[in-house]
Amino acid sequence: YIGGTTMRKRITALLLTLIMCLALLPAAALAEAFVVEGGICDDGLSWVFYSDGKLVISGSGMMMDYEQEMFNDPTVQSGLNARSSAPWGKYYADIKSAVINEGVKSIGKFGLSYCRNLVSVIIPEGLERIEDRAFDDCNSLESIYIPSTVTYIGDDLTFWLNVSLKSIDVSPDSVSFSSKDGVLFDKAGTTLICCPGGMTGEYVIPTGVTTIGKGAFGQCNSLTGIVIPYTVTEIGDYAFRFCRALKSVNIPDGVKSIGTETFRNCTSLTEIIIPVGVNTIGGYAFYDCTALKSVEIPASVREIGTVAFNGCSALKSASFLGSAPERFGDIVFNTCARVFKIIAPADDASWKGDAYDPDKGTWNGYKISFGDDGGNDSGNFFSRMLDSIREILHNLFSWLPFC
Repeated sequence: YIGGTTMRKRITALLLTLIMCLALLPAAALAEAFVVEGGICDDGLSWVFYSDGKLVISGSGMMMDYEQEMFNDPTVQSGLNARSSAPWGKYYADIKSAVINEGVKSIGKFGLSYCRNLVSVIIPEGLERIEDRAFDDCNSLESIYIPSTVTYIGDDLTFWLNVSLKSIDVSPDSVSFSSKDGVLFDKAGTTLICCPGGMTGEYVIPTGVTTIGKGAFGQCNSLTGIVIPYTVTEIGDYAFRFCRALKSVNIPDGVKSIGTETFRNCTSLTEIIIPVGVNTIGGYAFYDCTALKSVEIPASVREIGTVAFNGCSALKSASFLGSAPERFGDIVFNTCARVFKIIAPADDASWKGDAYDPDKGTWNGYKISFGDDGGNDSGNFFSRMLDSIREILHNLFSWLPFC
């Protein structure tokens, strides 16, 4: 009986010791991640998603391109949400980390898109391509490292909506790309490919850059200013789209075209100087720049695209310094300020062609005045007074639904 009591005491002591040891272990050691789902995703590639939020892609070969998949989601206002059509796309809200193992040669289109809780990704040496929109809307991702073997990065929204991204770093051994202060360039440093969406304050583009790539600053919501050097001669489509805090930006004299959606929804932009030499303003170029109050169009501009200034609700005038554009898109200045008008040179007959209605005092449907006096072609005092009255009434009663 005494021996039994001693044995029970020893067993109890061992159990207590074991419980104390288990209590000191981290929870992760007690609850090891398990496989939630996995399978074959391409010829030679497989995937596994674990309960701790880790996605692992392994094998040898290229990842296929996927598509954007819309689905019903009652948690969002529109009732619709997006995810990748990849087999792991159903876990878009649960993926927290992604490991691409050696042997995988590419990250396909929409490969990791819409993984909005993804905070880290490991890209191996040996990977060669990152396709368009591969990381679209990964808005929790803070940094990404591009290995030396990557020779292609898509130029269509590859890192779009990555609003937490602070840096894109590149292996110094890369022959195709480089990084400076977390901004992605080509190897020569002449093309700015992507500024991370989480950058804040003012950014000064290095002298020597000649091209700002397509969507390069898109969705940089916290950038307030961008200084563009004189060396830049090309600005890609939607380069500054949705830079909602952007108050100032200069366009160098060497730029010949302002592309499609270049400044779309830059809602804090109050003024823009379009340099002499620009010949084209693309469609939607300044769409919904709601703080823009006036714009001067140099004589070199021969084409203005559809909806170029539509939605610029504070825009009161567009001063043209030369002949009427040869190509003028639809609804270019619609939904601008109620008192909006075009100001054209007094001695330029091109403004009085087929698009001009002398009875209504309009050109292409927009009110027009000639010369610097702000009146119509005869300097009508009453027309100017009516403009002032309209503006005062609009400001007083703009809160009414019909004003």
